[in-house]
Amino acid sequence: MARFDGLSVEEAGVTRSESEVDRIRALEHQVERLSEVVLTQSLLADSDLDLDAFMQTVVDRLQRLLHAKGAVVELAEGEDMVYRAASGAVAQFVGTRLKRKGSLSGYCVETEQVLMCRDSETDDRVDRNACRTVGVRSMICAPLFEAGRVVGVLKVMGTEPDAFTAEDVALLQMMAKALGGALGKQLSFHEKQVLLEERTATVARLEVEVAERRRAEAALQEQALEMATLAEQRDQARLAAEAASRAKSEFLANMSHEIRTPMNGVLGMAQLILDTPLDAEQRVLAAAIHDSGEMLLSIINDILDVSKLEAGKVELEEIDFSMDEMADSVAMLLSPKAAEKDLDLVCYVEDAARGAFRGDPTRLRQILANLVSNAIKFTTAGSVAIEIGQEPGATPGAATGAATGAATGADGRRRLRIAVSDTGIGIPEQQRARLFQKFSQADSSITRRFGGTGLGLSICRQLVELMGGEIGVDSVPGQGSTFWFTVALRPVAATLVDQDALVDGIKGLRVLVVDDIPLHQKILSRALSDLGLLVSLADGAASALVALEKSWEAGRPPDLVLIDFSMADVRGDELGQRIRDDSRFAETKLVLISSFGVMDRGSAEVDVFAAVLAKPVRRQTLLDVLSRLFLSQVAASPAKPDPAKVGTGAGRRVLLVEDNQINQQVALLMLRKEGYEVTLAEDGEEGVRAATAPGAVFDLILMDVQMPRMDGLEATRLIRARQGGVRVPIIALTANAMAGMREEYLDAGMDDVVAKPFDQRKFLGAVARWTAASPHEAAPAMPVNPLPAAQVLDESVLQRLELIAGREQFRSLIDSLVTHGGERLDRVAALRARGDMDGLRAEAHDLISTAGNAGLKQLQALGEALHAACAAPDRRRDRVLSLADAAVTAGREGWAAVARRFTS
Repeated sequence: MARFDGLSVEEAGVTRSESEVDRIRALEHQVERLSEVVLTQSLLADSDLDLDAFMQTVVDRLQRLLHAKGAVVELAEGEDMVYRAASGAVAQFVGTRLKRKGSLSGYCVETEQVLMCRDSETDDRVDRNACRTVGVRSMICAPLFEAGRVVGVLKVMGTEPDAFTAEDVALLQMMAKALGGALGKQLSFHEKQVLLEERTATVARLEVEVAERRRAEAALQEQALEMATLAEQRDQARLAAEAASRAKSEFLANMSHEIRTPMNGVLGMAQLILDTPLDAEQRVLAAAIHDSGEMLLSIINDILDVSKLEAGKVELEEIDFSMDEMADSVAMLLSPKAAEKDLDLVCYVEDAARGAFRGDPTRLRQILANLVSNAIKFTTAGSVAIEIGQEPGATPGAATGAATGAATGADGRRRLRIAVSDTGIGIPEQQRARLFQKFSQADSSITRRFGGTGLGLSICRQLVELMGGEIGVDSVPGQGSTFWFTVALRPVAATLVDQDALVDGIKGLRVLVVDDIPLHQKILSRALSDLGLLVSLADGAASALVALEKSWEAGRPPDLVLIDFSMADVRGDELGQRIRDDSRFAETKLVLISSFGVMDRGSAEVDVFAAVLAKPVRRQTLLDVLSRLFLSQVAASPAKPDPAKVGTGAGRRVLLVEDNQINQQVALLMLRKEGYEVTLAEDGEEGVRAATAPGAVFDLILMDVQMPRMDGLEATRLIRARQGGVRVPIIALTANAMAGMREEYLDAGMDDVVAKPFDQRKFLGAVARWTAASPHEAAPAMPVNPLPAAQVLDESVLQRLELIAGREQFRSLIDSLVTHGGERLDRVAALRARGDMDGLRAEAHDLISTAGNAGLKQLQALGEALHAACAAPDRRRDRVLSLADAAVTAGREGWAAVARRFTS
């Protein structure tokens, strides 16, 4: 209330009208409000202004001056509005965050204008429930400006609708302006303070980073030192490993030489014995010596194989071979071992796996022989079975290859599964994982009981993986095991016809198989059924006699009875005698099958049989017996060439440099039997003198590598250094089969390598190849068409196949031969045009076998000449290209002759 001279209007006794009193009171109220505004603004001059306290002062004064329910300062922070100061009913909400969007405060910030809510019950910009909670019905919001931007709002709240007047709005705006100034001052100081704190934190962080970097650098230096030390240790370890590897290689080479040298004598002499006239028993014994010698080499070969596989030096061959013959050869090789333990060894090849394939038969035979040998070793009673067929679930494809209807993959290969099952001791689950590791067997006790190096299965695994297949084992302890592996092989289209197939007259024969072992029945039954024979089974002598009686009553007695020798009820020879004594079965042929090999045919018990077969019964042997017994006119299979007849050595002179007396005898006998004139030198020095003596004339030098006084390498270098214009071929004779040695021999001046023990065919073949053209004879002038003197087509080769194959199948073979033969000639012509010597050499190798299979003698001879010319040391380009042209010309003529003769 305004006062005059210290007295109020009433105290002064001044009488005023009621309207004047109201105006005076209103004026006094305005003056009070202005005083509060001025007082508030005066606080801004304080340099130690506390922003929070200042904001609290503002809201307290506003609540009091406007008689409000409450007042609040809200600052905008992102998407929220934060209560920074509050009084009255909302004092407890300091620090609360509310969503900015959709609120009266948010609209005030966005519009930058003073906004009024006259009644919260009808205004959608406010939260009615919140207003009811604090007893608010109306409110005013004024924006707070700092440097031209809205940073918040100053808001007052009333308890009644329309609680605020225009004067109240003006007062709120003045307070908001004063508060905006305080905010600007405080925010500027705050920003500087924050910046200082940030810089201080940055400096501290950088100091920490610098310290960490220094520690890291120290750690790196320490690591670098450690790495340098490790590198030095690694280099030392590498040098030690290389030295150890060299020592191991030298040891293996020496051991290979020491073992192979005496084995050369054993195998070579056995081969020579087999080439002499022998009776059946002598031939079996000599073959056993030879086969045993081959098996004796398996230990050293295993060790060498491990070394080669570890070094990645094993290269797979790609040659044509018969899966049937490969499996049969393994079975026959190991059948004596099975017979010694009274085990039955059986072999069955399904149609899909029968016939010719292209691959590495040597390695496949090695794997299969190892698995069969293990099966025999770990089986004390029962049987061992070899089964070869298409892998279950193999991707189907076009029916091609050796067996009609067999599926091949998109790459033209057939995935085969080769399994060896036994009834042996079995292998526990926990021990199977170790089986395919080097120097490991399932149980150490087995090593003591059964022996073995533990290398075989490891080598098998690595070879199978090298072929792109898998290997595994299924086993039940106490019941037996099945070792299996898969391999993808390409069927050979040029040999689709099974050369052992029977003519139609053999099919439909009735056969009774008498055996008390179900596995043997199964194998024989499948083999005979595959040949088109009608098979019935009997599990012993009693059931066989019953079956024979029923067949007679039905008017269909068997044409053939196959009888096992060892049966539980009656021996096979006794059953055969009883059948032969029955005149009703006089026309029935009897064949005895024995696990004891070929039996003495001088006894009456055996002589009742038309044939006696040894287990395992090879398919070829079975076919031969059936052909002999039932075909009146059988085209005998072409006899396999005598390995000693590889070539003629008449007029050719050979210098043999060899220190080992046994090896001398073996080589001399083989060479002189072929007609070669052989001069012997017993060490390197003597060999050099003989080769370089005045007037010495040799067409070939066979040089042993490891000899006393002077080895073969040094001798070869001296011979090459002292030679005149004539370069005599030198072939290394070595028992060192280590990888990389061939290159060392060739670098020394040698031209070829023959490994010991000698394979007679390969040894004589190499000698014949290198003596085909004497280095002392002038090379004849090259004719325009250098065709060897040989007939274009030897019809008898294909005529033999025509007799043993069905007409339709033979016609298919001829079409395939002519088609693929023409394609091969096209490849030869293309390689000749490019001058690709290595490619021509590979094609010439295949050309020899393809032409030979078809009887194209002239093309075969040209292929051999082309291959030799490509492999010759000088490899005269003009001769190679001329021979390639001649081969293409002769080949076109030859295949046309085949088509005219056999397809018209």
